[in-house]
Formats: sequence, structure tokens, C-alpha cells
Amino acid sequence: MIRTILTTAACVACAGIPTFAAEEKPYTATETAATVLVDKTAVIEDHLPIEINRSTNQFITTAKIDGIEGRYIIDTGATHTTLASEYVAEKMPQAELVPVQIQGSTNVKNGQKIMFGSIDLGPMHFQHFPLFVTSLKPVNTMMEKPIAGILGTTTFLQNPLPFIFSAKNAKVCWSKKYPAFPCAMRGSFDDNMRFISMAKAGGKDIPLLLDTGSSITIVPHGTWEPDAEQATHMKSADINSASTDKMQRGKPMDLDLGGGLVLKNIRPWIAAPGAPGQIGMDILQHFDFCIARKNGNFTITARMHEPENRQ
Repeated sequence: MIRTILTTAACVACAGIPTFAAEEKPYTATETAATVLVDKTAVIEDHLPIEINRSTNQFITTAKIDGIEGRYIIDTGATHTTLASEYVAEKMPQAELVPVQIQGSTNVKNGQKIMFGSIDLGPMHFQHFPLFVTSLKPVNTMMEKPIAGILGTTTFLQNPLPFIFSAKNAKVCWSKKYPAFPCAMRGSFDDNMRFISMAKAGGKDIPLLLDTGSSITIVPHGTWEPDAEQATHMKSADINSASTDKMQRGKPMDLDLGGGLVLKNIRPWIAAPGAPGQIGMDILQHFDFCIARKNGNFTITARMHEPENRQ
């Protein structure tokens, strides 16, 4: 049996605002800082148009890069916005691309380039925004329709209004009127605005990245008892490659995310030794969550529900 999973994140871990090292000229964080303009006359709710890639449960929205509209995955596990090099070659053949290396730990193995462009995303307009450019062929093999790229947290969390991700209603928006959801999730935000949940299961603390770019939940090796009879071949893809690998599933246990959010008898997949864990859309389809800024810091609250039938 082959199952389909997708992990899209283009992550720069433990790097804060990154410094990009080009072949000829190093770009500093100051030089790459983008200008972000937010429409202060925005209505009470600024919704992004959403469609769902049903094979992976991911949310896809539209945004304009340099005035050209494209389809983008909303990925809370990615730090930066990434464009498919195939899309850039077709739609933006005059774009100036600079080879770069990302300083710090990263899951990106393929050669990357960077361009600077404008982004229109809902009520936000970005000028001189750093955009990574790399091949997304592995990701697009898993999509019902090709995507132009991936929107990371440093893009959609620039809006000062609370960011709402509602799986129940397939809605993503920034809102002035939403109250905080009742349950405060346990964990913390890293320097790149990504939330790391400190979940608990079987008496162990399990760090899990909140990752709307992943279709499944994966726990770090050694944190969950595996089910020897539950292993299967998974067709998977990330920003680097697509492959079919054998993955093992965990035995049923409760997963406590804090604030009264407890999932009963779940069976996540188990990562290879050394690989990180993540909460994917198989679990996040049961949640609405709100990321807000409070006293200069990010907070996250959530509520749990049964997902609507999207068949």
C-alpha cells in the first residue's frame, strides 16, 4: 500500500533573520529587509481565497509576485517564501537571480537563488522582498494543480492583526474581531515566527513544529512506541526530492498539546533517527488556531472540532 505525504517547508532553523552569502556580494540582513505596507482601511476580516489540495489536505491561496498572480501553499513550517524556478522561468524570464547560500541549519539541499520583488497578499503589500527560487518539481508531483511557490511565516505573519487559520471552515484571514480561542497551546515561537509545540505523550515531552505544509504528523524517533505490524510504503515529497520509503506507524496513544487540547488514540508516523517532528494537516484539520502579537510577542490559541466532510 502506498500513501501520499507532502512536506514542503523551506526552513532556515536557528538563523533568525538570515544573512545570504552570494558568490560576489554578501547580502546582509539590513540590505534584504523588505518594506511591508498594510492597508489600514481594511475591513474587519481580510480573507484570503482558499482552495484545498485534497490529496494532501493543504491550503492553497493566490498572491501576486511582481503583479503576476499565482497559487501558493500556506506553510507555517516554512520560514521564507519560495518560488518555483520553473514558474519564474516561464512567467518572469527577466528576473535578476543571484546564487546564494543560506547560513545556518537548513533542510534545503538543492541549489538556490534569490530575487527581490513585490508581493501582494490580501491587505499586505511587500516591496523589495527577498524571494528564494528553487525547483519545486518534487512538490508539484504531489499536487492536483501546479503551485507557483510556498508562503512562509515571515510573509503572512507580518500583518499586526491576529492571523486565523480555520480548518473547519477552510478559511484563512487576518481579523480585528476574533476573540482568542479558548485553549492556549503549550510551546514557543522560534526566531522565524514558527511555533514549536511542546506536546506530551506517554510521559515524554515531544517537540513538534506546527506545519500546515505537511500532510501528516511525524514524531521524532524514540519518542513514541512503534507498532511493528503497522509499516507501509509512503510516497513522499519535499522541497528537495520525491521518493517512496517505508515508514513505521506508532501505537495508539493520547497526544496532549496543552490548554486542554488532547487527541485520543492517535497514531502518528515515526521519523527517521535525527529527523524533527511536526504536526501536519492530518491533525490540524481538527483545529482552528489564532496567532496574535501581544506585548511584542507571538501567542497562539486554538480550539478543536470535527472536520467537515470535504469529499
